[in-house]
Amino acid sequence: MKLKKILILLVIIELILIGSLLAYVFADRGNPGGIGLKPTNPNTENPYWFIYEAKPGEKISDSLIIKNYENTPVEITLRFADATEEATLKDFTLKTNDDTQEHIGSWGGMLSESIITLGPKEETTVNFEIDIPENTSHKEYYGALFGSYVVPHEEGTQLVTVLETGARILLTVTDTPRTIEHYDKWIGRNKVPEYLLYSGIITIGALIFIVIAQQPSLFKKL
Repeated sequence: MKLKKILILLVIIELILIGSLLAYVFADRGNPGGIGLKPTNPNTENPYWFIYEAKPGEKISDSLIIKNYENTPVEITLRFADATEEATLKDFTLKTNDDTQEHIGSWGGMLSESIITLGPKEETTVNFEIDIPENTSHKEYYGALFGSYVVPHEEGTQLVTVLETGARILLTVTDTPRTIEHYDKWIGRNKVPEYLLYSGIITIGALIFIVIAQQPSLFKKL
């Protein structure tokens, strides 16, 4: 009887773990406000970044998803920018509009309008290209594609706030580019936390052990 109670408890725990895992994997990671930019075709290395490898002289064609999470329309200005010379993946800083853009900031361009207006909660897809010059040196180039927009304030106020949000671009120029793997779509592509995975494995193992302990005759017949 005691083993049966433990078995029931473990089954309940397992159902909770499975529910938590599914909720996490399929959760919407969207922004609670402002605007959001993300690749249309998320890669498996970092879905929220654009990661490319290409040869000198090649042209990269891609697209991004832009969503307005505000309850009011927003006008978004899209542009590319180089990362600064000192930028690292941990300390990722970009050049400003006043700085000279030498690589990604000058190679990238929108295939449609660079200024778009989105209604409340509206989402759209925008195409772009990165045209790598023939004589480009073989190395890694950091940059970003981002949008700037004016935050709406109460009517009658003169305060204007401009915010920017974007996605990093990591481009490796090489004569032997590797293939970057991508997911088919965004749904269900969140990484499963290790504690959920290991807890599930341990619980399943405990269930198997209890079944064996309760029904040893099943294994004697094998």
